[in-house]
This record gives sequence, C-alpha cells and structure tokens, in this order.
Amino acid sequence: MTFGLVFFCPETQFIPSTPGLPLRTGVFDKPKIRLVFYLPGTAAQRQYVIALARPGIRDYTVPMILSGNEIQKRLGSDIIIKPYDEQQLNPNSYNLRLHDRLLVYRDQQLDMRLDNPADEIGIPAEGLALEPGKLYLGRTVEYTETRNAVPMLEGRSSVGRLGLFIHVTAGFGDVGFCGFWTLEIFCVQPVIIYPGVEICQIYYHHISEDHREYASGKYQGNSGIQTSQLYKDFLK
Repeated sequence: MTFGLVFFCPETQFIPSTPGLPLRTGVFDKPKIRLVFYLPGTAAQRQYVIALARPGIRDYTVPMILSGNEIQKRLGSDIIIKPYDEQQLNPNSYNLRLHDRLLVYRDQQLDMRLDNPADEIGIPAEGLALEPGKLYLGRTVEYTETRNAVPMLEGRSSVGRLGLFIHVTAGFGDVGFCGFWTLEIFCVQPVIIYPGVEICQIYYHHISEDHREYASGKYQGNSGIQTSQLYKDFLK
C-alpha cells in the first residue's frame, strides 16, 4: 500500500479506514479545503483517508498517476500530444512511436566537456538491425507539452522482452516540458527495429500546485533528436 501523498498535508494526522467507510480526522491551519486521498491496493484492500480542515468545503481527489481517461480529458489544456490517436491510449499511459531517424556518436570515447559529434542514419521500412554495446539516439514521432503534471517515459513491456531499452537514465520528465522526447536506445542482443513502431509510453504524475515549470534552454522546444548538452554546464 502506498502512502506517497501524505506529504501534501504534513500537519494532519492520517488514519486509514475500513474499505468504503472513510474516517475523518486532522486539522489544517491554512487551507480551507477537504482532501480525499485514494490509497491503491487490491479491491479488498482499497482504503480512503479524509483530511478534514473545515466542514462545508468541496472534496478534492488527488490521484498519484493520471488514468487514461484523465489524460484524454486534459488533452488540449494541461496535456498536448501531436499527433494524437485514441488507439494508442492505455489505461494509465499513452504509447509513443519511433521516428525514422537516429543519431550515432562518431567517436568511441565520449567527453562530458565536449559537444560530441554524431552522424544521422535512417531506419528503412524493411527495418534496421541494432548492434549490442552501441548507443542510438532516437526520438518520438509525437510532440508533447505538459502542464500541471509530471511527464514520465518508460519502455513498453513487449519491447523490453526483446532486450531493447529506450532510455538509460532519463525517463523522468519535467512539468512544463515542450518538445519531442529523445530516446537513448540500446540492446542486449541484435534486434531489428522499424519506423513508426509504438516503442515507449508516456504517463503522468500529479504535482503539487506550488511548482515552477521547466525553463532550461538545453532541451526545451527542441525540433529533433538532441545529443547530450551536458557540456554547456561546464561553460557556466
């Protein structure tokens, strides 16, 4: 059972109830709202907790991960996905497709302090065989924008079962990010990939109202695949 949302109301004492019978407890000094937290679990273990500030105020449900239905509701406002196809929508994520271009670093040894050169290669319709031990930078077909939520990127289960990774460490997005997603692709054994395949999925975490949007000049508003911009940190 997850208690990850307790930090939203640190001054409130939380008491889990029996399923379907919420308990009300706790007092806030500042906000005049009543929050309803859903703690995920099995059907028999589902519990609700209500943090009660003052009566007569609306209830607000705070989800941890947006459902597919919620993603669709927020399209055009907090969430932009272009192009969008409802067939790619999952219960709590949306599948993103692989573009037909890749970048491969030219040198075997890379340097954090340098803008390492890379060569572009295409993925033909008949497929491209990837080599183990080699990093390929790709991108999504879809352009996305996210506000009032944190976008996250993960590979699809079916893709992972082929020993194909779509990111090394950079699956964590930022609220306010606008652009295409660069994919850090590598494989544990040779595998043939194809353009347009649904290779990964984007999902969204709730974020507190007190937040700042991503404004870095490195990757914001990108128009294609980007190599590492870490070298810019050394120029500060």
